[in-house]
Amino acid sequence: MSTVTSSTSTTASSSASALSAMNPKGALGKDAFLKLLVAQLRNQDPQNPADSSQMAAQLAQFSSVEQLTNINETLSAQSTSQATLISQVAAGAMSGNIGRVVTASSDLLQLDGSGNETLLVTGTGGPATLNVYDPSTGSIVASKSMGSLVSGTNEIGVGRALNELPPGVYRVSVVSTDPTKTVDYSTAVRGTVTGVQSTAEGLQYVVGRLFIPLTAVTEVSTK
Repeated sequence: MSTVTSSTSTTASSSASALSAMNPKGALGKDAFLKLLVAQLRNQDPQNPADSSQMAAQLAQFSSVEQLTNINETLSAQSTSQATLISQVAAGAMSGNIGRVVTASSDLLQLDGSGNETLLVTGTGGPATLNVYDPSTGSIVASKSMGSLVSGTNEIGVGRALNELPPGVYRVSVVSTDPTKTVDYSTAVRGTVTGVQSTAEGLQYVVGRLFIPLTAVTEVSTK
C-alpha cells in the first residue's frame, strides 16, 4: 500500500536528505536549520498551513541550536586560550579583595617610615634574632634581638626597632639563638590590598610596594 504524503513533508524529507549529504555526521548547523525552516514555509499547503504551535516549537529549537552552537564555539576557543580565560576569571575574583586586608607568607617587609610596621613570626618559640637584608645585594643591614618568642604566631612591631633604615623593601629572616635546640621560623606580612597586577610570575596582589601571589595568601579579612 502506497503512503500518501503532503508537499510539506516531501520537501522536508528531501531537504533533510540533502542536509545529511552535506554533513556526513548528520549534525544540523544553525544556518542549515534556518534554510530547512524557510523551505517548509515556502512549500506548505495553503489549504493546510503548518500549525502555529509547531512553528513556535521549531523556532524554539532553532534558538536552542544557535545557543548550543555558540556555546560549543566558546568551548572550542577555550581549548586554545584556556590560560587567558582562567587569568581573566582569577583577576576578577582577586579584584573583589581590593580594600581588604590579606595575610601572606613572605620574607619581604616594607618599611614606610611610620614606625608601625609589624611582622608575623611563627615557630615553636624561644630566643630569636631578626636579620634584615638589602634585597639587591643580600648583605645584612640590620640585626635585632626579638627576645623570647612564644610558641605559635607572634605579631611583632618592628618598625621602631628598624627606624634607622630608610623606607623601602627589605628581605628578612628570623633565626633561633637557643643553643639547646634547632627552631625554624617562618615570616608573614599583613596589609591592605590596593590592586591586582599581572607579572611574569602570574597575577599578584599589590600591598603597598609588595607584590603578593595568590598562593602566598593565608587569610583575607575586611579589616
